[in-house]
Amino acid sequence: MTITITADFNENLSKNNHWMQNKHGGRFKNPKTTKAQNDIAWQIKSQAHQSVWSKDAAMVIEMTVYRPNKKWDAQNFVDSCSDAIEMGTGVNDSKYTVHAIPEYDKKNPRIEIRISQ
Repeated sequence: MTITITADFNENLSKNNHWMQNKHGGRFKNPKTTKAQNDIAWQIKSQAHQSVWSKDAAMVIEMTVYRPNKKWDAQNFVDSCSDAIEMGTGVNDSKYTVHAIPEYDKKNPRIEIRISQ
């Protein structure tokens, strides 16, 4: 099975913005990151029910990150997007082979994710 989804480019999916710190020095996950991950997971679930994904089979993830400028490193988006894919498919991210492809698109920054199993 193969599906492709497109998510808005969201700087909160970058590992640089994934965690926040409270006034006592503790760390917590940025709520905006959680929302962005939930949006990706929802798109995956809406295209393919979880039961179609084998939890034991390998998955290939092709992630094209269309960044608005050179400031953003495409690789920094892999962890958060992998977690979102795990939420949407139910397959542990240890089963993934991920290819992150950096691109630029100032007018329409986005993240295109192709999932194959």
